[in-house]
Amino acid sequence: MKIIRSLILLGVLLVFNGSLLIAQESAPVRMEMPVGGFEFANQTTSTAIPFKLADNLIVIQVELNRTTLNLILDTGMPFDGALLFGSDKVDAAQLTFTSKMPVGGVDGNPILSDISLGATLKVPNLTLTNQMIVVIPRDATRSRQFEGVDGIIGFSLFNHLIVSINYERQYMIISQPGTVDLAKAGQAVPVDIRDNRIFLKADVKLESGAIVPGEFVVDTGNRNALMLNAGNNNALVLPARNLPYFAASLTGKAQWKMGRIAGFNLGGFQLENVLASFNDGNSGTSPWEKEGNLGNQILGRFHLTFNLPGNQIYLAKNGLFGESFDFNLAGLQVERAEDLNLTICHVIPGSPAEKAGLLTGDKILAVNKKSAAQLSRSEFEEKIDKNGKKVSVVLERSGEKFSVNMKLERFI
Repeated sequence: MKIIRSLILLGVLLVFNGSLLIAQESAPVRMEMPVGGFEFANQTTSTAIPFKLADNLIVIQVELNRTTLNLILDTGMPFDGALLFGSDKVDAAQLTFTSKMPVGGVDGNPILSDISLGATLKVPNLTLTNQMIVVIPRDATRSRQFEGVDGIIGFSLFNHLIVSINYERQYMIISQPGTVDLAKAGQAVPVDIRDNRIFLKADVKLESGAIVPGEFVVDTGNRNALMLNAGNNNALVLPARNLPYFAASLTGKAQWKMGRIAGFNLGGFQLENVLASFNDGNSGTSPWEKEGNLGNQILGRFHLTFNLPGNQIYLAKNGLFGESFDFNLAGLQVERAEDLNLTICHVIPGSPAEKAGLLTGDKILAVNKKSAAQLSRSEFEEKIDKNGKKVSVVLERSGEKFSVNMKLERFI
């Protein structure tokens, strides 16, 4: 499995007690959240859907009005429908909008977005009906940040159906409740559904050996292993060795710190030497996140089955369980530049990138002789993913081109 190097906190909609706060021309009004339906094709009760792990996010193809969209599968997406990023492809779906709604990200700044109701979404052999589509206005920076992705889907599938995710083989099986033998699905872990989000209980083992129990959001829209909200629980002490990095969202950036905890106990499974992200309360912590969020670098170590109608998930170890937890082994974070090359937006202290003299603002033109403009973000991350590997990078700084060689290493 490709190791996670960065974190994106996906959009948080203003949802309150099953209703939506939407903006009309005169004043904001409240409306009940639409309740979606589903229908399997040809009297079947399940369907297998392939997906791709793109930079450690699950991306599935969904059809909307004969337009095929690539959507992130996010358990934190809290309504029946999809959140889409404005683009020519989304325009091709020819949606009719009835109102507007604020959408916010990690920095808390809302974006007024368009709402379309009553849409139909399709995946192989399964149709989702009465869906709400929220479209965020076009933004060139956001388009580059979420390259190859058209939006996010989650609640429509997880809340109504049984969803089994195979991270190793990159497919999932979606089934009608009552048709799956869950006794074979693995270790059952009870979950609580609040504000349309999935909470489970787990224990954090700190660097000191102290055990901190907590509630954690199950978040397949999170690339990282574990986000810990030290601002919500002061027992979550930051490790002595920690490094800053940036988390990007739909609306901006926030600075977090990363450090290793001794362990994490989930449903009786003990994970050791886990790399966690710490929020001290000054980076847009949301009230529903409790002690933190579980992301794909933990979830991806299990064959994972969601039975939200039965308030349980099931865990079975897969072949990825014993992999190490790592941030990117070069220690640099990048953004797509307007000319499609990559620009360094952050160099982590003590990393190979810092040792090689790379600076924020440097433009990456090539990696191992491959043009950066032709590399997807996922492909770039794969090139800085192997401990001990040597990487050659061509850069541009103040109009001057130069090359550096880095040896990738675990620096945290």
